[in-house]
Amino acid sequence: MFISPMLLHKSDHPFDDDNYITELKLDGFRTIWTKFNDKVRIYIRHNNEITSKFPELVNLPIPN
Repeated sequence: MFISPMLLHKSDHPFDDDNYITELKLDGFRTIWTKFNDKVRIYIRHNNEITSKFPELVNLPIPN
């Protein structure tokens, strides 16, 4: 399941809000990780799935 990310915008102060999670950045990609029915999928922001590029990461303990 893909969830469209918030896009970046300029701020004068560091962002710190417990209601949001951080988008991870791997190997030059800003990634969005989803876990649905215990299946992890990794997307880039344009809804392209790249899970197969990082098979070693799909078994990390991602919280539900």
